[in-house]
Amino acid sequence: MPNPAQEVLTLKQFLQMPEVKPALEFIRGRMAQKVSPNLHHSVIDDGLLNAINRFARPKIGRSFVELRCSFGGESYVPDVSFFRKERIPKDERGRYAEKVLIPPDLSIEILSPGQTVANLSARITRCLAKGVRLGWLIQPRRSRVFVFRPGEPRLVLEIGDTLSGDDVIPGFTLPLAELFGWLQAEE
Repeated sequence: MPNPAQEVLTLKQFLQMPEVKPALEFIRGRMAQKVSPNLHHSVIDDGLLNAINRFARPKIGRSFVELRCSFGGESYVPDVSFFRKERIPKDERGRYAEKVLIPPDLSIEILSPGQTVANLSARITRCLAKGVRLGWLIQPRRSRVFVFRPGEPRLVLEIGDTLSGDDVIPGFTLPLAELFGWLQAEE
């Protein structure tokens, strides 16, 4: 495997490489490996996937966990991505396409130890500039969610606030108390 610190690749070269875990991403001509998720991350990942899909499938769209999305000359693997029904990539037989070469409508990142709000905020802002319509950055340790919309300042939500799908997932709401309540161990 090429050394990410030494070699600049093209997106085409990057996409020909074998997948590894945690996933590699291709941003600004360089590879970077995602951070391995911890339990908080996994619980929120699973909860969001299920909550969004319960609400949105099959009429509005579908969410996916750790789906590689390559667009704008880069390749990201959001923790959770959501595509409106009419935008879910399909092949000529009507099956889901193997590769996703468009931006998701919603990109969700969950902060893990070793990551910073500043870095993930910059990443989401970069994705918005390339076609993502809504971004959520979830900070489990502080029970906060940062909401990103193109051309608007970042919004900070805390316990007592409610997360909204806006026009991407119309009608979807999730109180932050419920979202962060998922972190309470079941008995």
